Amino acid sequence: ITGPILKLNVVIMDVCYILASVGVSSMFVSQTIFLADIVDYGEYKNGERNESITFSMKGFLQKMAYTLQTIILFTSLGLSKYDGSLHNANPESAKLAITIMLTVIPPVLFFISLIIFPAMIISF
Repeated sequence: ITGPILKLNVVIMDVCYILASVGVSSMFVSQTIFLADIVDYGEYKNGERNESITFSMKGFLQKMAYTLQTIILFTSLGLSKYDGSLHNANPESAKLAITIMLTVIPPVLFFISLIIFPAMIISF
């Protein structure tokens, strides 16, 4: 399948992918920068630098988050009777579960974090 329309779609998809990647990559870069600031603040507050524990916890917590995410995802899909071999013929419960996981849960967790994290910052 070739032609001028397909080539144009590929270019548009590439541009959109690059634009989306800029936002995601800046998030990952800023995490590392914030960790360096945390190490500096820890030295200011406690009188000693703990770079190794701070930077190693980032990797550990990311792996734990990915594991938890995978467990929640596959448990939800299993409970909703999702079957990957059915392609577009999955039951409505599976479609509803996927919709909830993509559109309802992220904003709810985001608003919960808006409540929890400011309270943690004030307590420091």
